[in-house]
Order: sequence, then C-alpha cells, then structure tokens
Amino acid sequence: MSLAQILAEDTVDKVVAKQKDGEGLVFAVQGEELGHVAMRMAKRRVSAAPVFSDPARATCLGMVDFADIVAALLKKCEHNLHAIRSKDSFWQSLAQIKVESAMNASGKDSAVYIASSAPLMDATKLFAEVGIRRLLVVDGNNRVVGVLSPSALTSHAIARLRGILDPALAHTVEDLNMGNAPVFSVTKSRPFLEALVLMGDKGYSCVAVVDDATGVLAGSVSMSDIKLLFVTEDFSILTMSCWDFIIMSRSLQDTEQFPFFGVGLDSKILSCVSKLLATQVHHVYVVDKAQRPKRIIGFSDVCRALLKAV
Repeated sequence: MSLAQILAEDTVDKVVAKQKDGEGLVFAVQGEELGHVAMRMAKRRVSAAPVFSDPARATCLGMVDFADIVAALLKKCEHNLHAIRSKDSFWQSLAQIKVESAMNASGKDSAVYIASSAPLMDATKLFAEVGIRRLLVVDGNNRVVGVLSPSALTSHAIARLRGILDPALAHTVEDLNMGNAPVFSVTKSRPFLEALVLMGDKGYSCVAVVDDATGVLAGSVSMSDIKLLFVTEDFSILTMSCWDFIIMSRSLQDTEQFPFFGVGLDSKILSCVSKLLATQVHHVYVVDKAQRPKRIIGFSDVCRALLKAV
C-alpha cells in the first residue's frame, strides 16, 4: 500500500468514523452560551465543532473553533482581555456571547463541505489549494456527521502505511519548499494572555516562543491552546509566562520527553509529520543553524507537499 493509493482509495468516512466512537459528534446549537460550548469542546479534546439550528441537527449553520472563541472574546472586550481580571468576569463575558455570533469570528474558516464518500485525495487538495483548516463532512442525506482536519487526514495516512517509508515521505523541506509563512514570535517570559491578544489582533494562528536573550526556538503556542483553560478551569493560566504555560501543558499531556519544535531544511516530510503529531500543536518551525525560527510548517503545508510528492 502506497501513500498515493491511500489518498486515492480511502474515503473521508474512514477518518471521520473514529470521531463517532464514545459519546459521538461534539456540536453546538444556536443560542447556546459560548462558554458552555468551549467547555464541551475542551473536555472532549476537539478544536472545532459544527453549529446547528436546533438539537435535531436539521440545519448546519457553520462551525466554531478556539480561534473564533478568542476572537469573539476579544471583540466583546474591545480588544482588551486584560480587562478580565477574574475567573468570574471571564465566564460572565463568555456567557454574554451566543455561539452563532462567534462562527468564523477569526476570519480563518468559512463553512466548506465534503461528502463522507469522497476520497481523501479530494480533501487533501482542498486543504492544500484552498488553505482551509477544516472541512464539514456530510453523509448521503446531506447531514453533517463530522469535522475533518488536515492533521486527522495526515495521521490516518501515516498509520495506514504501517511503518513503510513511502518514497514521497523521503522528500525534504527544501525539496518541496515547505513552509513559506513568516514567523512571528514572543519571548519565553511574555504572559500567555499577551500572546493570545497578539494572535487575535494580527490574525496569527500560532507564535513561536523564543529565548529572551538569544532568540533560540523554545516552543510554540497557538489559539487552540486556550482549551487548556477550560480543561483545568484555572483562570491563572492566562497570566503565566509562555514558557511556564508550555511546561504545564506538556506535563498535563503526560509526555515522557519534551518535544522539539524545530526542523531543518534537510528534514524529510516524515520527520516533519512525526514532530507535528508528537507536539500536538499543529505547527513546527524551520530553524537556521543557530536554532532560530525562520518559517512555519503546518498540516496544510504537509498536504501541499504530499500533492507534489505522490
């Protein structure tokens, strides 16, 4: 089985079916308080959820993710999250926002649909060529049954290879010109809240966390990392330094080794994918010889690379 065969023959449903295990699809209903939706998403460890007009899920209005939640909260607070000085005021602010008003608040993803019977190659092309972060998956009755991300697609494809090194995965970052987006960074000592505000104001999906003195890459934070606040229900997370936040986040994930978020121009696609899946932050950075970040590689970049390589 080759990577090209997997993308051509496996259907979207093979990936989304895994999301149906346990408690089923995580979704929101028009009129719900944004805080309740964010809590449900965080507890189930999903980054995006479809929004329906009613509990019967007859009509899908779109989707909401943690970038939208941060953007909606920023708008509510007139771009001054520092005004939220306590756990109570944080939840009160979220309670005043209805989930439907947060849909696409970040301007990152409009609702794009794909059939559950479509080959993964079709989804790969949408992620690569359109640059969207997620697809809403519909069944034969045109009902939304799941959300597909490029990370889930990539993880499925790698697992299906069962350890076989497909030649497509041996191409390097430089071969395929992966990761052209500019890098934005914050220092390790900067509060996590300030990093969130920066991302919300500038429209960044993530920022590199670098050493204050040397600029050497130390880690990464992204919009979706705010889910940790809802998992722990610990408001003090927002006031932590970015570095302390990263350390706490990794300890809660019970990882045996602290991940390294950098790759070189000579790194193979497989190495990039392995780091992306291991770090669970959806971005790694291309670093120079001094370990300073120069480019960003996300799962959409991986999808572009796969299309070139297979």
